[in-house]
Amino acid sequence: MTHIINEHQELCEGMRVEREEWVLSIKNMMEAGILIDPLLVNTYSQAAFGRVYEQASAMTDSLFQHFTHYERMPQLEDIPFSINLARSGLLETLLSTAMSVMHEQTGNVIPTPAVLLEAHRRVSAFLSQHGMEALYRLYYWVIVHDTLQPLFYHRELTEADFLQARRHHPYRPESLDMVLMLGLAGGMFRVRQRQGERVVGITRRGLKMYESIHQVFVDSGYIGKRVMMSYIYQFDRAENFDDLFNAVFPETPQQRRDYIAWLGDLRGAHVLEVACGTGALTFDSGLYEQVGSLGMLTATDVSQGMLEQAARKWRQLGSPPQVVLQQASVENLPFADAVFDVCCGSYFIHFVDAPRALAEMRRVVRPGGCVSIYQGLQVDLNRPFFREWFAPMFELARRRNADRPANYMPTADQLRQWFVGAGLHSLEVEYVNTPLRFEDPERVVQFLVRGVSYFQIELMELPWDDRRAVISELVDRGKDVCRKYPVSERIIEFPGVWMKSVRPQL
Repeated sequence: MTHIINEHQELCEGMRVEREEWVLSIKNMMEAGILIDPLLVNTYSQAAFGRVYEQASAMTDSLFQHFTHYERMPQLEDIPFSINLARSGLLETLLSTAMSVMHEQTGNVIPTPAVLLEAHRRVSAFLSQHGMEALYRLYYWVIVHDTLQPLFYHRELTEADFLQARRHHPYRPESLDMVLMLGLAGGMFRVRQRQGERVVGITRRGLKMYESIHQVFVDSGYIGKRVMMSYIYQFDRAENFDDLFNAVFPETPQQRRDYIAWLGDLRGAHVLEVACGTGALTFDSGLYEQVGSLGMLTATDVSQGMLEQAARKWRQLGSPPQVVLQQASVENLPFADAVFDVCCGSYFIHFVDAPRALAEMRRVVRPGGCVSIYQGLQVDLNRPFFREWFAPMFELARRRNADRPANYMPTADQLRQWFVGAGLHSLEVEYVNTPLRFEDPERVVQFLVRGVSYFQIELMELPWDDRRAVISELVDRGKDVCRKYPVSERIIEFPGVWMKSVRPQL
């Protein structure tokens, strides 16, 4: 008995050490500024990248020839090696890294040739230090994770569904036959006949492999990075966002106007608005009018899709000359120090690195200038109607050992700490409440899930196709809830705050 217990303890210790090594490997990758995200790359067509795709392909060939040393492949141990998979991994690593760098610098995700060169430099440096086998191992873990995910939840898929990427979208079908072969060779998949058709199933080894890799991805912060990037390309394509927002927050337009008035006299000021979105504050609420013809308003957003909607409003208003629209990330503002009188933004701080964003806002404002935000705060959504409506999200939260979906909105205390940490003083605070109305199920779900990705962490736990299915289910559940609960019980007072502070004089 003692012998058995010792063997079990040694096995557990071995698994713990192996997971720690995996986490360290992924952290090394992330610290090198590299992102491996096939889902991000393959969401866009090859044509969307233009010449950058051709350049990335040429770089891939060069890197593969220079860094692939077959005598080192035994270091992969029981991971099967495929030349085609290695090339695909290099290409997708180059492109997803370039997309991440491009987003950090400009807010866009389709990289320029110059940004691709930076991605090439990072990947080349990583390969020089760690070798092709290390990058291949990381890429292998990613694709194993993504292709095992639907089997982890469904246990079996038809071979046709697997190979045609019906459950793995946007994985490309031409790569999944190789993944299937490697999975069979690695003992993670099995293929059998079932009622006249071939089905792909997950083995016990596959189940353990998925659970281990997923936990490592969570512990290392890799899943968090993918969640953030998936939000970017999803939000970039959001349509009719104003209609969605106003449907669930009908009193917000007036509160935006009140917020602008609270900012004070802006006539003739040089104002920077960050995260302007579709221009709801910029144009609909009249920020550009308060600045006036003698001032200047620069409105920025990370999303090209949102800026295009804002540009339509700008043209409809006769293209007011005091307004400039520019794509930029609030975390990396492309402006010199101390050039604006005021820097403001609304409902954005929960989507960004808040301390970094506020530090950037402070940097571009002159000494004595104003930094301000209008921000929603954490709210308790644990109401009977909400739990019934969004029960699938609560179930997904329980799978990650949480009692409710992740709440990514900040608290007022957190905001205060971030302002102070950014070197902003003389803080003024005004609290406001906005009724959040759960009336139109289609619009509510579109807003929470597709508009602001409120359940993005929970949805990332699901295979791609199942995310779409659960979104449809939420709409149907909402219709039942709206029939069951009166309107008065489907309104939640959503807390918000206006904050403004001063950059200290030199």
